[in-house]
Amino acid sequence: FQTAYFDRFPEIPRWHRWVVEQLQTKGEIITPFGRVRRFFGRPNDDATIREAIAFAPQSMAADYTNKALLALHKASVKNELGIQVFLQKHDELGFRYSESIEDQCIAAAIKLMQQEIELVSPDGKPRRWLVPAEPQVGWNLGYASESNPDGLVKYKGTDTRIRQHNPFNVWNHIL
Repeated sequence: FQTAYFDRFPEIPRWHRWVVEQLQTKGEIITPFGRVRRFFGRPNDDATIREAIAFAPQSMAADYTNKALLALHKASVKNELGIQVFLQKHDELGFRYSESIEDQCIAAAIKLMQQEIELVSPDGKPRRWLVPAEPQVGWNLGYASESNPDGLVKYKGTDTRIRQHNPFNVWNHIL
């Protein structure tokens, strides 16, 4: 599977080689968000290489989510958004709002959450990249399905669904 995957996405093995080169020449990796990690294991050891390759994607997801959480919290405390943050889970955030102001809340939250970073190609050419926020909406945290019509669906500018279940009768819905 990995061979087929890397054949389809040749930039991933190139990135792996770059990570190994950074590890062996500098002993550290710096993410596009600026987080630095030094690696003290042997730079040619498979375990050290796996840690280094996993570092950037994992730490960037955490940094992005934490920065978005902080921005949403600050706006919420100042009553600028009309939301209540209730969940942080790895790379996702959950917040509540009045359905009557859903479109305004989500638009404002997206602006607060999205972050722009500068990417630099191997030949030194910089470009700006907007890290997207991709909201989902629903009345529970399960994905929408035939048996869970109130679950999460990708937000497309509005959600025209009507709640199918009594929100206070949660146990019947989960069972």
